[in-house]
Amino acid sequence: MGTNSSRIDKIVREVIVCLFFVIGIVGVAYSIKCVKSQHLYVKAKYGVSCPGFKTKPIKSGQELFDLHDTANLNYKHNYYLHSYVARELITFTKESIANRTITFEEFTVYAHKALYFARLAIQTNPYDEESRWVYQDALVLNGRIDEAVEYWEKIVDLEYWNRRHHNIMAELYLKSSRPDSYSLAVKELPHVSDPKLREKLQRYKKLLD
Repeated sequence: MGTNSSRIDKIVREVIVCLFFVIGIVGVAYSIKCVKSQHLYVKAKYGVSCPGFKTKPIKSGQELFDLHDTANLNYKHNYYLHSYVARELITFTKESIANRTITFEEFTVYAHKALYFARLAIQTNPYDEESRWVYQDALVLNGRIDEAVEYWEKIVDLEYWNRRHHNIMAELYLKSSRPDSYSLAVKELPHVSDPKLREKLQRYKKLLD
């Protein structure tokens, strides 16, 4: 009886050791994927600089999309990369349409892609400030201003103390087509920290008064 018990104990111990070994291997493999994804994000945002080798940050174009796809295959939860790709697309699209270097059809494609990546970022981490900002900016870029207003109102309610949120809220109200948008923007005045925006809101306040 004692011998059988010893054998069972030995088998249980061996199974537990094997189980922990497998978990460890899976954990290491997962960590490597995370590191690879983060490395690609840093490479895209800052470039690579070392003795005898240097690359520039990746700002736009197919190279940025390809890098994102590669990183996403390794680790799809890297909201830093989602947010970065969206932000660079937004910047590129705004500058290109202002300089008239892209057609309206191309603008629409880039704007939709920016919103796609911004949505990935916010779905992955809805509490990241950069992802939030990029998402509302992508909505505005796509002409979905009222949707951006509705989204940002929730952000302000969650973190009312953050003055930067009120800056963005006031700017969104000024862009909105809602009948009461200017009045709502002026109500943000006590919480707005941006000097130029404060001056603009004060002018509107005088007109409304």
